[in-house]
Amino acid sequence: EVFGDLLRKRSVDEPMLAMADAAAQNRKHGANVIELGCLVHARRNFFDLQKDKPEECEKMLACFKEVYRDPESAAPIMQNIYELCQSGILRHGNNTSIHKAYRYVINHWDRLTGFLKYPGAPLDNNEVERELKKPIRHRKNSLFFKNEIGAEVGDIITSVVATAIRAGINPVSYLEDLMKNSDDAKQSPTDWLPWNYTTAKLQALA
Repeated sequence: EVFGDLLRKRSVDEPMLAMADAAAQNRKHGANVIELGCLVHARRNFFDLQKDKPEECEKMLACFKEVYRDPESAAPIMQNIYELCQSGILRHGNNTSIHKAYRYVINHWDRLTGFLKYPGAPLDNNEVERELKKPIRHRKNSLFFKNEIGAEVGDIITSVVATAIRAGINPVSYLEDLMKNSDDAKQSPTDWLPWNYTTAKLQALA
């Protein structure tokens, strides 16, 4: 639902790369979205089965390790992963966990190999999942706001801090400079966005 709102606000027509797990509710994005699969989700199935099927899982985990070591040259390794999965599902019954791990890779192969087809496509969704922890922590802290206005201010600050960190700048220094240069920021807000912050600061000090 939220993703659909974001798509409608886009000002460009190029397809967007979107990555999520295999849940059906995460795959209803429309024609202008290229869906990618997360390799970590595929790898985790074998990681969790190491005690039950050590030899098979270690072989698969070694292949995934090689993919991460050199993603740009990973096409042959991914093909090897696919072939191992094809042979694996023939050795194990449909209801076994190892069969399901192999089947997951095969069923989502096109999405899992998206990083080989689209420049800049990530191998996994780890970075986004780490970022999601910030609003989750904020949601927990929001229990202590006295009213909705305070909560809204907290939302804004959380967003600004996270954006500053993503832009590679110190969020505390950024907020301090915004307050010190509030007049300039009000007159030219675009110049004081986190990704333009360093240039704007130098101009203010000139």
